[in-house]
Amino acid sequence: MALQTQESGKISLLNDDLLGLILTRVKVKGDRKSCSEVCKQWLRVEGLRHSSLVVLQRHDFVISALTRFPNLTKFETWKPMTDTDLEFLAKACPQLKITKFSWRQEDGDGGAMSEKGLRALGNGCPKLAGVWVSGEGRVGDSGVGVLVHCAANLKCLCLGGNSLISDEALEAIGSASSCSIGILKLVDCCNITDRGLGFLANGNTSQTLKKLILVRCDRITDTGIVLLSSKMCSLELLELSLGAKQRFTDIAGVAISAIQTLKVLNLDGRWDVSNRTIFALGENCRNLRKIRFKGFSRVNVTWDALSAIRGPYLTSIDLEGGDI
Repeated sequence: MALQTQESGKISLLNDDLLGLILTRVKVKGDRKSCSEVCKQWLRVEGLRHSSLVVLQRHDFVISALTRFPNLTKFETWKPMTDTDLEFLAKACPQLKITKFSWRQEDGDGGAMSEKGLRALGNGCPKLAGVWVSGEGRVGDSGVGVLVHCAANLKCLCLGGNSLISDEALEAIGSASSCSIGILKLVDCCNITDRGLGFLANGNTSQTLKKLILVRCDRITDTGIVLLSSKMCSLELLELSLGAKQRFTDIAGVAISAIQTLKVLNLDGRWDVSNRTIFALGENCRNLRKIRFKGFSRVNVTWDALSAIRGPYLTSIDLEGGDI
């Protein structure tokens, strides 16, 4: 017992700064957890050294536990977050740069994030640069509008699996003057239409957007791609993954070739295109590094056309699962 008391006394002589330096050398997650159980000081300092926290099991998560981690820069959770949760998160972790909120159908019903909570997050975390939100009903058009208005440093926005997201959200993103969205990803947003892509092309995003990923946004047609491609001045990566009922043709393919800043082009799904699209890409997109065609069906493209794509920076043309 005397030995334990003596050793405990030596440990207690460590100030927070020295203890923090020691904990930075502990890389194994299980060991970090053990360190946090030594005493109250070690618990507190270990929390201060956390820059990232991922909470995958919603029922084990208590929002008040975030007070242990005031220096978090990245937070990810599968727990449906309410406005009250977001307000608490913004106060407890004001250094946040990246947040990811996911929700699965099997987790049952949960809270939604409205303007109130997203305003608190945008205002309370001034360094916030990336936001991911996925799950049906988690956020709507008005919430997106508030977020892009309040989060002045927002650069990356990803929205998935949500029928509440419509063209009005893209209008807010395109017209936002308080932030410069550089990366936009929309997955399974079934109410996005050609009109929404027009808002992106005619807004500030025509100058700022560098990466655009659209996955199974079923209501987008050739017309939307024409509207989008006509005015994008900075776009470097474009990924279009079509839904089962979508069909794009040479109209969209040739329109894409007008984006002369493109470096990476990924096209996935039912593209009914011909050599016309391929020749247009080869002639106009001289900055292309990588092209990927996946799952093409009903294409009339020859190897001669593909070999004509010879930009000075091109490193690969990837054909996967198609009928070329």
